[in-house]
Amino acid sequence: NSPYKVFVMYYVAQVAGCVIGCFFSWLIYHGHIFTFVSSKYSNIGVFVAETGCTFIFVYNILIQTSNRYTSNPSISTGLISVGLFTAVNMTSTLSSGCINSSLALGHLLAKIFLNFHLETVEVAQTLFYMGGEFLGGFLAAYCYNLYFKPTLIETENENATNNESARD
Repeated sequence: NSPYKVFVMYYVAQVAGCVIGCFFSWLIYHGHIFTFVSSKYSNIGVFVAETGCTFIFVYNILIQTSNRYTSNPSISTGLISVGLFTAVNMTSTLSSGCINSSLALGHLLAKIFLNFHLETVEVAQTLFYMGGEFLGGFLAAYCYNLYFKPTLIETENENATNNESARD
């Protein structure tokens, strides 16, 4: 499987899960769906908050899954959870803390499928959410490949050399 195909399938599954969750929310809460969009949020604030905090969260995941500062997977999972907690709490006052573009898109699609009246601000802010989250993820991957991955490869090579020397 190509990485692009896996990405698309993963993204579609997340959007579908969000739409299904919104449908059940609509059923259980008698026509109400939680939304991230609010006219009190600045589109620039949404974009900046989502870009910065998505960067924090994704970079944290990349570092933990490739290097693991500890050999204990529970601690690594805890560190990833702290990264998510931090990112969502930092964005909660500026953009309602979405951090996931498929979640933003899923909410918008659920409202369309359930025939809610969409305002221009909802469509615009969803695009700002998605743009910020994609940019934050891209920047995290770029910085990881530029700064962290070369150091990781050097460390692995040094460890392999040291292990060979110790065997001799």
